Amino acid sequence: MSRLFRLALAVLFVAQSAFAQSTETFDVDAFTEVADRARSVLENARASDDALTTLRRELVSWRDAAEAARERRSARLSTVQAQLDGLGPVPDDGSAEPTETAARRAEIVAQLDAAEPPVLQAVAAFERANGLINEIDGLIRARQTDALVSLGPSPAVAENWTTAISTHREYFGAIVREFRDLRSAPASRQLTLDRLPVTVTLLALSLLALWPWQALRNWADRWRARLTGRQQAWGVLAQSAFALMVPVVGITVGVYALETSGIFGFRGTQLLETLPLAGFCFAASAWLGWVLRMELVRAEEDVKDPQRVQILTFVMGIALGLGTILTRVSDASEWSEAAVAVMRFPIIVAFSVGLAAIWYLVRPGRWLSNALIPQENPASRSLPYLRALLAICALASPILAAVGYTQATYFLTSALLLSFGLASFCVVTFRILGQLSARFENAAVRLDDDTPEKNTGVLLRFALGAVIILVATPIFTLIWGARWTDLADFWARLQQGFSLGATRVTLADVLTLIVVFMIGYTITRAIQSTLRKTVLPNTRLDSGAQYALVAGTGYIGIFLSGLIAVTTTGLDLSGLAIVAGALSVGIGFGLQNIVSNFISGIILLIERPIKEGDWIEVNGYQGYVRNISVRSTEIETFDRSTVIVPNADLVTGTMTNFTHRTLVGRVIVPVGVGYDSDPKQVEQILREIAEAHPRVLLNPAPSIVFQGFGASSMDFEIRAIIRDVNWMLTVKSEMNFEIARRFKAEGIEIPFDQRDVTIKNLAEISGRTG
Repeated sequence: MSRLFRLALAVLFVAQSAFAQSTETFDVDAFTEVADRARSVLENARASDDALTTLRRELVSWRDAAEAARERRSARLSTVQAQLDGLGPVPDDGSAEPTETAARRAEIVAQLDAAEPPVLQAVAAFERANGLINEIDGLIRARQTDALVSLGPSPAVAENWTTAISTHREYFGAIVREFRDLRSAPASRQLTLDRLPVTVTLLALSLLALWPWQALRNWADRWRARLTGRQQAWGVLAQSAFALMVPVVGITVGVYALETSGIFGFRGTQLLETLPLAGFCFAASAWLGWVLRMELVRAEEDVKDPQRVQILTFVMGIALGLGTILTRVSDASEWSEAAVAVMRFPIIVAFSVGLAAIWYLVRPGRWLSNALIPQENPASRSLPYLRALLAICALASPILAAVGYTQATYFLTSALLLSFGLASFCVVTFRILGQLSARFENAAVRLDDDTPEKNTGVLLRFALGAVIILVATPIFTLIWGARWTDLADFWARLQQGFSLGATRVTLADVLTLIVVFMIGYTITRAIQSTLRKTVLPNTRLDSGAQYALVAGTGYIGIFLSGLIAVTTTGLDLSGLAIVAGALSVGIGFGLQNIVSNFISGIILLIERPIKEGDWIEVNGYQGYVRNISVRSTEIETFDRSTVIVPNADLVTGTMTNFTHRTLVGRVIVPVGVGYDSDPKQVEQILREIAEAHPRVLLNPAPSIVFQGFGASSMDFEIRAIIRDVNWMLTVKSEMNFEIARRFKAEGIEIPFDQRDVTIKNLAEISGRTG
């Protein structure tokens, strides 16, 4: 713990130095001294990785200071240059400019000459520091690569086992000797006695968190089982946090109690400092195994004993924790490669067993494989290759480690196990938080009537998954060999942003743009929802006008949200004028149909020749208008299919709107009767049928039209105005039923088509057949 405290103080000191250097005058001589020392260290190439990391941290502070000085002095240089440009150009016709102007010009030129060298010095210092940092990174990576691919001592050699045993005995013997020496010193004993109450109290708290762990977890299970509804989801989250944090806190408190007690020396304290990270491995593996066992039981997975999965996961966590302790202690104590290789060999064998177990569990169609890579995901095709990689690593790792590639196999197997653990942790976390978010789906406010409520939950889970991936990605890169300095440099470059015209866009600008736009978008949707559900239904506007008003509010709100977001960010888009001009040309040639449909959509919303719910006919299609967007209009035909019609066809083409201004419409029912029927009687019957129908208006009264004499019948038509044209087919069908009934009762014949066939050579044909 004390080492962590000293490391934190060192980081704060470096940050304070960088801040001081960035706010004060850049000391070129001091930087040159540091750069020369770094060059000497790189040429010798004998410094340790820790020394190179410390030197790199110092160079980073100088690089940041140089960048800050360059920005500050560049601003000063730009100000002076603007003053010079304000005086205008020097007369080129040989005439002398006014004395005051010439004196002012000379003064500004002198200031410009004085301001330019510091900028160049800062740029040169930045480039030199950046180059040295890249060289240090390259040297450290080269060492790491050489260490991985080099052939080291073999654990199969008996002599190396003897070396490992003696190293182990010497290390723990040194811890015991330090303990005895401290106990024999009166000052140390007095210090221990003075801190004994605090030490005992902290150890008691630590044991309270660790010793009855299973009982506490059983109590948490019973407590969660009594919860219902949304409380159940919160209970799962609280229990997961409880299962992860309590043992880690207990181990950390116990380590702090032992460190501050004064009973351990340097090596004992060094060993204690490795325990919190190892304890986290133990706690995380225990929690992950417990959750996987519950999920396997819940999914009725074909696993002989889910308890084995939990035990195996915990054993892998113990192996990872022991490997972490071994790596930290061996690096700090500078153990021999033979001793480290022998001590790592059992851990590598345990890792291989764990990889084989993962190979068994990650089978196509099983819960674990579906949770990590769903079958509908295209990445599921890589599952056989992943299993083949696991099998190869599980079989080859002990063999390669026995040959002498201990460090490479330890890195590979531990990275695979940690990656699997991280992926499982992310999946389980996503499932727990997804269950929690599902409780809020029913309470989510629908901002669009045409958007199902389930879309809210889908978007929420997508955002949740994206956040988990963003958080897990840096950890994943650290597992596979990236260093904290690499992540810090990436974050620094991300914060610096990129140039957009004359403006530099940073990560903060992008986040501000997104947040402001999302706030404006949310407010717009809320206003639309209020207009649609509360305000407009209480007005005299019809449904089409209400839709047009809501849609126009949405377009204006989104446009203003984007404009306010860009203005708030401070982006200067004047440099995009050329791009906008080229885009306009492209629109004129290639996107003219899209622009035409967009403008036509706006015309439809403003002029409103059609509205939602209208019955229209266009391009041979009849149906009801269901949605009018900025590009096209959706028409639902009578056979329940959807026709997408470009808005330009509705504005520039011919369209029939049966319900444009009113629902009143005319129905025409044709009927034919035989030539032996009385036309006046037919007219009277048809008039009675039309006037008796409840949907037919009597003012204007329905009319009966005698169309003429057909080939087989006398043709009549009922022409009646009905209240709602949407019932046209129903009215026509009911009238036809009534016509058939009345004509049958009155004895009026409805003839079918008749044809007279004349055979000219009938006599000749009869003669031949006779």
